Amino acid sequence: MDTVVSEVPKAKAWPALVKVLAAGLLLYEAMSGLAIYLMPMGDEARSEVLSHAVLGISLSLFLLIFQFRHWRTHRNRSTLLVRALGYTGVLATLGIALSGLVLTNAVLIRETSEPAWDLVHMASVVLFMLAVPAHLIIGAYRRRKLAEKRG
Repeated sequence: MDTVVSEVPKAKAWPALVKVLAAGLLLYEAMSGLAIYLMPMGDEARSEVLSHAVLGISLSLFLLIFQFRHWRTHRNRSTLLVRALGYTGVLATLGIALSGLVLTNAVLIRETSEPAWDLVHMASVVLFMLAVPAHLIIGAYRRRKLAEKRG
């Protein structure tokens, strides 16, 4: 059963600049992660892992704070599907952060990667890349439909 979709007060909305910055950092993380995955392990790869990890952990903390704040604002306004996609995005973010810490430790300390944690990290990234855009698209569609109803 759909609950009523209402608009979020402007005071609670995140500034557009913050959203654009977060999207840019996510793109950087995706590209640097792909580069790390494809390059042979060495000093250059380890320094890239370190910068990817520092930025990734900072971004993960920001995203988790954003997701918690977003959940508090919208928890009674969304449908089961939108909520499920949101929770999936949070779990993916946690999976990315945890597996990223394990992989960073493995590469920097033991100079090798952990294949199982590589798989967890990549699966979490793919899950995030599927769930979050779907969550945003469905939410935007519902807001547009509500605006059309209001006239």
